[in-house]
Amino acid sequence: MSARTGTGVRKTAITVASAAAIAMVLPAVKKSEGYWPTVKVDTIGTGRPCTGGYGETGDVKCGETHTEAYWSARLEKRMREYDARIGACIHVDTPDSVRAAMLTTSYNAGTGAVCESPMVARINAGDFRGACAALLTSKIVDGKRVYTGWYIRAQGKVVKGLINRRRDDQKMCFSGVDQKPKASNDAAIKDAADALPAKAKESLKSEPEPLKVTEGVAKPGKRPDIMPVQPSDPYDPYACFGASRYVAMEAGSECPPAKPAWHRWIFK
Repeated sequence: MSARTGTGVRKTAITVASAAAIAMVLPAVKKSEGYWPTVKVDTIGTGRPCTGGYGETGDVKCGETHTEAYWSARLEKRMREYDARIGACIHVDTPDSVRAAMLTTSYNAGTGAVCESPMVARINAGDFRGACAALLTSKIVDGKRVYTGWYIRAQGKVVKGLINRRRDDQKMCFSGVDQKPKASNDAAIKDAADALPAKAKESLKSEPEPLKVTEGVAKPGKRPDIMPVQPSDPYDPYACFGASRYVAMEAGSECPPAKPAWHRWIFK
């Protein structure tokens, strides 16, 4: 069942990326993630996980080595899993570049974080340009540019590499933002849902853990796809991200739990 938004964009329960969007994502992710043929500890990533290939952290053990072809195949499979997850909260068909940018961002920030982001809120409202703009924002403070964009921090500190990633994601997003969206079809939706492993399906059905505000940054709970919350302003350190807006909080309090619009009917 589908409908039209006020902007004339078709709205559906779930959407999937086109083959063209997936093709845009793969080289972009490879460039951003770098390549480790041998799995080793990622000292920067949240939780310092064992990581190999092109940022793969699932079902890998530190020390194992594989070919580039193996890691490329793992990456493409992972992208389709991530696409199924964000497709459950993106309810309008989008230009390929916009969907590709959301995919590359979700691989870095997590699907839960992207589904609760200002980008997805604007996409669902049919505002594709606004979604692209929300990927990286900044303002001038005392003559200097201060980045206040979404997901540019790691372990509580602004990271230049994350600013660069958001800039690359934004550039990709705008590259085809005015193209006509491609409609998702039922067969593609079913294939996307089937691509999710059983563990991921169960994760999508469950409610995320509440986030704790500690030293100005909300720390993630047990859900691996809920990443550290990014304050909307460096001068407003105690903030939670939820309902597509930043909410000021006191240190030590709980952030409102994120509630992605997962469609459980897919997994019946």
